[in-house]
Amino acid sequence: MTEDQRRPGMRAVLAQPDFRRLWAARTVSQWGDIFSFVALAILIYRLTGSGLGVAGVVVAEIVPVLLIAPVAGVVVDRLPRIQVMVAADVLRAALAGVLVVWHDDPLVIYAVAFGLSAGAAFFNPAANSVLPSVVADRETVAANSAVWTAAVLSQVVLAPLAGGLVALVGSGWAFGINAASFLVSALALRDLRLVEPPGEVGPLRLLADARDGVALVCRDRLLRALAIGQLLAALSAGATSALLVVLAAEHVRAPADAYGILVGAIGVGAALGPTLLLRLIPDPRRPLYVFGPYVLRGVVDLVLASVRSLPFAAAALAVYGVGTSTGAVTFNSLLQSYVTDRTRGRIFALMDLLWQSGRLASLGVGGLLADTVGIRAVYYLGGILLLLAAAVGFAASRTPAPSHEAAPPKSGLSNGQARVGKPQPSGALRISPTSSTADRYGPTRSPGRSSLPSRSRRAWKPGAARAVVPLRAPVRPPTTDARGAAAPMGAPTHAVCPAPRRRPGPFRSRSGNTPVIGPVRPAAVPTDHGALTTSGTGTSTERR
Repeated sequence: MTEDQRRPGMRAVLAQPDFRRLWAARTVSQWGDIFSFVALAILIYRLTGSGLGVAGVVVAEIVPVLLIAPVAGVVVDRLPRIQVMVAADVLRAALAGVLVVWHDDPLVIYAVAFGLSAGAAFFNPAANSVLPSVVADRETVAANSAVWTAAVLSQVVLAPLAGGLVALVGSGWAFGINAASFLVSALALRDLRLVEPPGEVGPLRLLADARDGVALVCRDRLLRALAIGQLLAALSAGATSALLVVLAAEHVRAPADAYGILVGAIGVGAALGPTLLLRLIPDPRRPLYVFGPYVLRGVVDLVLASVRSLPFAAAALAVYGVGTSTGAVTFNSLLQSYVTDRTRGRIFALMDLLWQSGRLASLGVGGLLADTVGIRAVYYLGGILLLLAAAVGFAASRTPAPSHEAAPPKSGLSNGQARVGKPQPSGALRISPTSSTADRYGPTRSPGRSSLPSRSRRAWKPGAARAVVPLRAPVRPPTTDARGAAAPMGAPTHAVCPAPRRRPGPFRSRSGNTPVIGPVRPAAVPTDHGALTTSGTGTSTERR
């Protein structure tokens, strides 16, 4: 096996200076978040003396995402992402610094928690969107694995230390560490130099551009399945994560310290998951490994609702942790490879919005269900929701793609090469057969129907050799298309180009040749990076 054919691992991507800088910034920021989270929970409980006060901090962290995420996604897509991340870090450092000297008023704590979450609503989509610009496409799984593993290990190691620090010297020191971590992150990111694609021209239309991002998810079959799965998983995990302590006490009837054992089991599984993924799975972005973890986690929830053995419950939660981490890595990696660079920020922001919305609803409904019916009902319902999320994903991956859906990017592009759908020089844009307005967003496709039969348009698998190179529509298009059928006036002519013959798969055409749809062109067109497009997507141990 040659060097190019080997699957890149975490050590290989960490050897790259640009990714190592991005990884260090996110990891150090995560350290500060852990200290801040523990200190906030302890401090607000001391000040209010009620669980409702602690729940108020959680609400203050969720609401900003619901309000800001759509706008944040547009900002991430329109402005330089490194600058957005640095600005978010500086803002959060200032807010965390407020709590260093003023942390005896609950209202101030809620306001600062709101602001910190608002900053994260900009930072997280930008960080996920910029990663494909730092590593090659085939390295995204390893890069996401490195980020996730560092976050999980940091939480497992630092959370007990944060609690001890707050108990010994007070919460002000914890908030100071958080503020310092944001400044270190900003300094690391400031020197990161990326060749980012030029931003979109025209006025900044926040609401209209946000609606375009939502419309893209609604009309793309794979993105729609990922969004539905994200929402259903949040509706499940929000309640089952928060009420795990109730399950341990009322159903398993374990001693008081058993809750820590169960949480630790999740952390161990989550830390092992990315390593197992890289060692055992040749192509983790296939649907089986993106939606399969939902099945694993759903079965564990059903088992937890049925057994009363503490060792068995701990072992099951370790398996749950493996499913959580592998699902997060494959989910992000698929989005980073499938979605074009110019819309990636909006897609990730929308996924964050769906997650926090489902989590908030789950907390309320799950608590009420646990008090009225019992804790077992919460876990039975959570397992069913996860299995439903998997069913939606598998159904979408097996259904032939409609002719208007996206043509996928080719996997394995080297760093700096253009992905499918990147803007071409001289303003080359796709023209819809039914409209003269350029399709500025989303995976490369025309919103109108293709002239090819839908059975030849199968769902996408990473590495499939299909690509679309958009050009300007001809001034006087011919009156017939590539198959000789009459074409309406004003519609671009499409050429059908066979790709290399491959074995059928869940995301490959079962016909001998996979068609490539694209406007007729005389030769390959250089992209903004000079490459040729000629070949044809805050982590924690939360049960996410």
